[in-house]
Amino acid sequence: LPAFADDNENIVFCLSKDGSSQLYHSFLDKKRKRAFSRMTHNSSNNFSPCYIDDHTIAFVSDYKTRNHAIYQIAMKSLDITPITTGGYCACPNYCKANNKLLYSKMINRCMQICMYDCATKTHEQLTTGLESKEEGSWSPCGNFIIFAARLHGKSRIARYNVLTGRMQYLTPASENCTYPAWSPVYTEFVN
Repeated sequence: LPAFADDNENIVFCLSKDGSSQLYHSFLDKKRKRAFSRMTHNSSNNFSPCYIDDHTIAFVSDYKTRNHAIYQIAMKSLDITPITTGGYCACPNYCKANNKLLYSKMINRCMQICMYDCATKTHEQLTTGLESKEEGSWSPCGNFIIFAARLHGKSRIARYNVLTGRMQYLTPASENCTYPAWSPVYTEFVN
């Protein structure tokens, strides 16, 4: 599960070693050789990193509780701060266009898409219903989200319009589709 910085030189990834999953930073040293540095130092599982900016990584961990939560880690100081509390949370995905972090949270026994505003530090639940919604990915413009919507063992790809609050299925119910990702290349989208 690697995360790539905008400079295409810095990478953060998780590595299962020594009995738990830890985050590592891969970078080019002064001699332009690939170097590695461990970022997390706990006995928990730390995974699913994503860059918020050049200095901050969001990731999933059971670092402080038994439930997985979203945390952020400062690249230089390695200080870890919780973003979510209470409930199982996973699948962070950051959008530079609107400075918001998308994640899935267990609410009433199914995963729902939630959004964290990095500027105001507020949370908002975007989706509801019986389907578990996971693996969210932002459009480059920050107006749309795609994700997997699962119900009764079947998974479809759906699109959610952040501006209108409307959800639309992109794949038929007869197909089992998961792990969507929006292309990072932005072109104007007309709906």
